[in-house]
Amino acid sequence: MIRNAKRRFEKRLADPQDGNNKQFYAYVKRKTKSSSAVGPLKDKNRKIVTEDEDMAVILNEFFSSVFTREEGEVPAAEDKGAATMENISITAWKVRKKIRNLRPTSAAGPDEIGPRLLQELEDELV
Repeated sequence: MIRNAKRRFEKRLADPQDGNNKQFYAYVKRKTKSSSAVGPLKDKNRKIVTEDEDMAVILNEFFSSVFTREEGEVPAAEDKGAATMENISITAWKVRKKIRNLRPTSAAGPDEIGPRLLQELEDELV
């Protein structure tokens, strides 16, 4: 019964009726256990190293030792000419439409400005 209930729950998450995938991604994040940290590492003397700078030195020495430098010239890339870009038309109406279509609960972009703030400042931005 528990296994079947879990399957039904996961199916509901995988196929949301309202189009909101937030619960799905929260569930996946809880289930995946990954670590982005590096270390601790052992140096040449088998001593454990935990300091970031010391670990960077160990990794640098290792990757330098396995890197191969090939003799000779690097072939030159073909000159395919400068690529041209089409004219882009940005109008106030298009900007306003894009801002209004943002989901307020979405994450901020690389500029770290959230969609809710963009929507509140719509007139000033347009």
